Amino acid sequence: MYLKGEKIDDADLRSFAEHGGPTDHASVIVELDQTPTVRPGDATGGWSGDAGYRVPIEALEGFDDEGTGMDELEKALQGLELAATPVRLDSAQAFVLNVTPDQLKAIADWDLVGPIRPNRRHYADR
Repeated sequence: MYLKGEKIDDADLRSFAEHGGPTDHASVIVELDQTPTVRPGDATGGWSGDAGYRVPIEALEGFDDEGTGMDELEKALQGLELAATPVRLDSAQAFVLNVTPDQLKAIADWDLVGPIRPNRRHYADR
């Protein structure tokens, strides 16, 4: 499941999961699965079509505004013996982790987990 791009879309990260050794590590961003259970138009009675249209966050049943999903994911991550303490990003509903290939595969199989992306550094040209 995780290697077909459902959760891990990045080819290099999938390769790391498949072929990385037990001492290899990668920094990843693990997002909480926030698949909404309703479409915005369904939640508000229809789509207005104007560019400024916004859906109130309360209308999206899948959004974890209380942080309970993040708390559950944090507890699950604590059981993995990660090399470093996960960095919790509440506003993004995600964690930054340093994982081995086996840990990455295990995390990708969890229902609480949505997309997993490489954590990359970007440098501006001077």
